[in-house]
Amino acid sequence: MNTTLSIVLINYNTNELTSNAIDSIKAQTRVDYEIIVIDNCSPKEDPGVLLIKHPDIQLIRSDENMGFGKANNLGISKAKGDYVLLLNTDTIIVEGALDKCVAFMESEVAISQDIGLMGCKLLNEDGSYQHSTFEAFNLWTWMISSNAILNRLTQRQSAIVAREGRVAGVSGAFMLFRRSTLDVLKGKWFDPDIFMYSEETELCRSRVANICQIFYWPHAEVIHLVGGSTPSDVMSLQMSVSFALTWYKRGSLYYCIYLLWSLVNMLSDCLILPVVKRNNRKVVRQRLKNYFAGLGYLFWEIPKYPRKWGGRPTSLNVLHA
Repeated sequence: MNTTLSIVLINYNTNELTSNAIDSIKAQTRVDYEIIVIDNCSPKEDPGVLLIKHPDIQLIRSDENMGFGKANNLGISKAKGDYVLLLNTDTIIVEGALDKCVAFMESEVAISQDIGLMGCKLLNEDGSYQHSTFEAFNLWTWMISSNAILNRLTQRQSAIVAREGRVAGVSGAFMLFRRSTLDVLKGKWFDPDIFMYSEETELCRSRVANICQIFYWPHAEVIHLVGGSTPSDVMSLQMSVSFALTWYKRGSLYYCIYLLWSLVNMLSDCLILPVVKRNNRKVVRQRLKNYFAGLGYLFWEIPKYPRKWGGRPTSLNVLHA
């Protein structure tokens, strides 16, 4: 019997969140599915508890914390479904969202447009809209948006509600792949060099966009409890370093531009720190802290390895370096 949908969840000390997500899947999903949980060597919680409540799931225990992308690669390799959903543990499925998404992917519209990856509408816990797509890479747009002074002068707004249609990429919290898309990539899914953060943008822009269309479909909704699975303050440096690594993989010119503009952004933050509103000072200080803490990674740890996919011996893991 064929499985229609494989759902991959990455668990790391999130037993309760993972169990709640599974409960919502079971309550809201009618298509034939399997649930694959990859436990990233959780040090504080026993993932075996999940099997007691959900004996029908596949639980794969890693003997190391592989990070988000590499753990998802393992889950994908075990998936048997015609569609593979990569789903964050801090999500809640509502109103038959997965059934709706599968039905859309099987529609003539999706097939005729060669849609191989889709995202749905993500909502915050209070029901408000959560941005979950990103645009094609534009150097000038990034330079303006990443600089505190230029961003303020141009009054750029980041929380624009996405419209249905083709996008450059979708949030890693909900990525529904057509199995054939993953097969074409032949195992080159998430780059194992990236431990966590920026892995979905790198995958979408560097590989998926070259073989199929990526689509945002807002007619199915999923609640995403942002930060529920990982405290953002703890992972801030990891986010910065992972982002820098994606620039390095673009090539020498792009990486030089990134390093120079990061210096400009640092000087800008130093200038605005004394006058910025009190509520924003913590954010600016964290950016400056990340810059100085990340210098060793930017100028040594990142460029000492090849730019190719999987060019590092281990993932660039700031937390356990």
